[in-house]
Amino acid sequence: MNKLFIYLLLAMLLATVRADAASERKATLQVSAVVLPAARIEVQSSTAVTVRVTMYPNVSVSVWTDTDTCNAPNNPKTISTPGIYQLIFTSAEVQGRNIFCLVSSDGILNLAVQRP
Repeated sequence: MNKLFIYLLLAMLLATVRADAASERKATLQVSAVVLPAARIEVQSSTAVTVRVTMYPNVSVSVWTDTDTCNAPNNPKTISTPGIYQLIFTSAEVQGRNIFCLVSSDGILNLAVQRP
């Protein structure tokens, strides 16, 4: 959602620059943005989740199922680039487990969501 806002803001600024460019010789636009690490798990079913994640370069995220606490990752699914991912777990991967866990390799992102 933050990226979308930044893109919309850039589009509006570029439209303004283009409109003013007819009356000016040169227009310069400098934009900088900082995207902080963030993650969200949306439960789709007892075996499927949607993961939205932004992270620093050279950082990966592990997602797995666990019992009551997210201790050590057990057969995790690994995400190595920011984006939106649809993850599906097998019935064996969720058997006897009641939470979805997510942790980043740098330790900044760490969350757990209850399975239905």
